[in-house]
Amino acid sequence: MRRHRALALLLIGAVAAAAACAPLVGAEFDGYWRGTDIVESDGADASDGADADPHVGPSNGPDAAKSWCDQNRGDAAFCSDFDDDDLSRFSAIVQEAGTVQIDRLIPNSKPFALVAYANAIDAGELTQSYVAYTSGAEATKFVDVRFDVRVDQPSVGGKLVDQILALVTVETNAPSPTKWLVGIGVSSNARYYLTQHLDGTTKWDPIWFDPSDAGAHVTQFDTLRLRLRINGINNASVEFYINDVRQTGSATTASAPIPAGKFTVSLGIPLSGGGPRPAFETRIDNVVIDTQ
Repeated sequence: MRRHRALALLLIGAVAAAAACAPLVGAEFDGYWRGTDIVESDGADASDGADADPHVGPSNGPDAAKSWCDQNRGDAAFCSDFDDDDLSRFSAIVQEAGTVQIDRLIPNSKPFALVAYANAIDAGELTQSYVAYTSGAEATKFVDVRFDVRVDQPSVGGKLVDQILALVTVETNAPSPTKWLVGIGVSSNARYYLTQHLDGTTKWDPIWFDPSDAGAHVTQFDTLRLRLRINGINNASVEFYINDVRQTGSATTASAPIPAGKFTVSLGIPLSGGGPRPAFETRIDNVVIDTQ
């Protein structure tokens, strides 16, 4: 029998319950969610400039010259395996109490990945450290996001730091509410979860199901996939996959507040609170995004 975890409110300026097992939630929507338009990406400072690890390099064989995206992108709208050592193709790079850069040490597909760092923070502070891709179409109704993620972080009292790993924002110019956010997070008890935020509300809410087999493999890469389709106002569906296994309760009907919009996909650490807490890092690789 599935048990839905309640989400504890995280108030700006208040001490977050870092040891709680509940997924991360927010309080004031305006004032801490900055959005993906605050920093335009020009590729500057995206790489740490370090020499590549000599143990990380292209494989041998007939496809040695092809990148992961060359072999796996298909006809998707966007793909990044970070192997070109270039973040300028992303729509935005956001670094608030953290940084993002090319990672040469622990890629899932050689030679490179993305690493998002979260600085150590005090009570009431938040980290947003991510790259974002925005679709060009204003009336998009479907997004399919697939990516590899590795959670690397210290244990705090036997618990991990709760964080959002990926965030899909649907935005339109229609009357309020104008935004719908659907996020994939990893909780302090090392379980993946889905959460949502409706524009004009004051908190994050759990989304529809609590997967029974959603354990994260800490210090290993997992492949996560989110398929979100809007069929009309208050008519949408969400499918969530972990390592190519569709989770129980997926394809659940959701109450999307808008009929369509422009989609933005944010990856890395789009949001993490829980201060005071130590620094940690999250790795992303092999991103494929398709929209319709």
